[in-house]
Formats: sequence, structure tokens, C-alpha cells
Amino acid sequence: MIADGRAAGGAFAGARPGARRARLQQSDDQWRAKYGTRAGIEGTIHQAVAVTGMRRARYLGLQKTHLEHVFSAVALNLIRLDAW
Repeated sequence: MIADGRAAGGAFAGARPGARRARLQQSDDQWRAKYGTRAGIEGTIHQAVAVTGMRRARYLGLQKTHLEHVFSAVALNLIRLDAW
């Protein structure tokens, strides 16, 4: 083992067994396009949770919860429109 914690092959000791294969997959353009889509969706979900607190419904009942989600979506769209 080298002084900074790497093994002789260059990989860090204790790294996941499939880490090298995963890094190779991530260099593929098709993987990057697919991950870019996922990252956009994850960002939208994070914004919805952070801004409107959509993790938990404030009201009981399907109709009230649906209305809360509609208002939250409108609020997010207005925030995004203002930022645009």
C-alpha cells in the first residue's frame, strides 16, 4: 500500500468491487444522457420538497391532498417563471 492509502494498482483500498466497472459505464454518452434526465427529475423533486414541504400532506383526504399538490405545482411554476 502506498502512503496516501492507494493500493499498488492505483485504486483506493476498500473501494467497492464494481466501482471500476461503474466508472467505465459513466464515461458512455448514452449513460450520461440518461443520467442527465434523471438528474433533472431529482432536482425538480428536491425543489418541490424544499419549497413547499410536499414530503407530508397538510390535510386529510384525497381531494384536499390533490388540491394541495396542484397549488404546490403552481407555486413552483411561478418561482421558475420568475427565475427565467
